[in-house]
Amino acid sequence: MLQPLGPWTYRTEDRLGGGGLAQTYRCARPGDPQGYAIKVLKNPQHLNTLLREAGALIALEGHPAIPALLDHGRNAAGALCLVSTLMPGTRLDHWVRRHGPLPVEGTLSVVAQVLGILQHAHGRGLLHKDLKHSNLLIEQGRVTLLDWGASERLDEPPAETIRAKPMFVAPECQAGRHGAASDFYALGWLLVFLATGMEPFHCAQRKDRAYWGLAHVLERRELPPLAAPLRQLAGHWLHRDPARRGVAYDLQALLRTPCAYPLDGEGLDFAAIAAQEDMLAFGARHRIPGYQCEQAKKLAEAGRTAEAIALLEDASAQGHLRATRMLGDWLQEDPPQHDRALGLLRQAANAGSIPASYLLAKALLRAGEPCTPGSTPHALLAYAARQGHASALERLARYLPPLPARLARERAAESGHPRALRLLGR
Repeated sequence: MLQPLGPWTYRTEDRLGGGGLAQTYRCARPGDPQGYAIKVLKNPQHLNTLLREAGALIALEGHPAIPALLDHGRNAAGALCLVSTLMPGTRLDHWVRRHGPLPVEGTLSVVAQVLGILQHAHGRGLLHKDLKHSNLLIEQGRVTLLDWGASERLDEPPAETIRAKPMFVAPECQAGRHGAASDFYALGWLLVFLATGMEPFHCAQRKDRAYWGLAHVLERRELPPLAAPLRQLAGHWLHRDPARRGVAYDLQALLRTPCAYPLDGEGLDFAAIAAQEDMLAFGARHRIPGYQCEQAKKLAEAGRTAEAIALLEDASAQGHLRATRMLGDWLQEDPPQHDRALGLLRQAANAGSIPASYLLAKALLRAGEPCTPGSTPHALLAYAARQGHASALERLARYLPPLPARLARERAAESGHPRALRLLGR
């Protein structure tokens, strides 16, 4: 079970910031005059979110520009909380809006520091995946990178959904891919904001998450004038194709390396995108896999199953794991497609999809395969359970000895799994 949180106290008037998933406050503990930061998650069932950020801070320990983890667990009210060192400074987006864009030297200084943070994180196998102005603090020229809750490991497939607000998210993430180049793309747009106050595309004017994701995939770039060294860095990092980005952490070497690809590329005018009433359908028509999956769900709910399946077929053919998993799951309902459905689930599971591993295990168990140590269903459930999949934890518990079964159910109950909660009498 998750440990109880220590005796940290905070007041709502000491709020430091936050968003849709959590709020962060200045906090203290008895007998300690020093201040700390406590992140309080709004949903008490978001256990995996808490554990992902805690794990990232543990892995990144020792870098002066990354908060250090001090405690995590549930407070007396049952809320999930994470306590870290209180880093000094003002959010970069607030600083630029109050004081104006940074000079070239100031922009390059911030970029150099972020490169150092990324080198540390990437070297330890972690992507930040939510690099943006509001997640950076600046104090007397020194920066800190906060909010590692969307971070993911480089050696694992991306999460099925994008956890960050997509204003700075690289276009390949919409296709279910990521890599070190994804953080560099966000750094390119951060550079533009620091030097000009301009956010990516028309995201500041159009407060629409669906538009934000579309813009990075489809819209023509129209950058404001940039000083030569900054334009060169933007040229290294803002390509839609991650293979064409300059993934390197030495700022001076990047400034000495000519950009081999033109910065201004093809794309749709903003007006052509803004005129669309249904951004989801528009993105699906342009074969953006993430949009195809979401549009398929809408179509299926409206009874337009054949159209929904066609979208998933196309997204799956592009190598999108979520689409392959969804397609395999949906086709199980069609007896003539049963074998193909299992093949699709197996394909997604072999590529590392956690939900597909669980669904395939369930299908194999329904077909009569045993769930004993060494069997395929047991291995699939164990893999998904290790990643915190609540349903996999609860189902695996049915095949375990009493003590590990209870521990698995307690972990599932922590994530709000109804059957685990019922069996544990909560």
